[in-house]
Amino acid sequence: MKVVNLHNVRHSEVENVLTDILNRGIPPFKIITGNSKIMRDLVIALLQKYDLAYHNEHFTNYGCLVVTEKEWTQSDSRREYQKTSNI
Repeated sequence: MKVVNLHNVRHSEVENVLTDILNRGIPPFKIITGNSKIMRDLVIALLQKYDLAYHNEHFTNYGCLVVTEKEWTQSDSRREYQKTSNI
């Protein structure tokens, strides 16, 4: 999965950086926002503008968003587990 790391990116540059990536990238990918609420809010606003779904990478890690084309559901998790667990 591709990773976009926004550490050391200024808040004023986030829209330009992400717009370029969102225009040429196809989800899924991760966006590392770090712990800045402002950065996270900027990223979420842009993802909503592009009508992309997202969720936290892990329930304890709010500094990384996983971007998908559709909303993640519990059944998606089960299907993914079944695909990977068939040996």
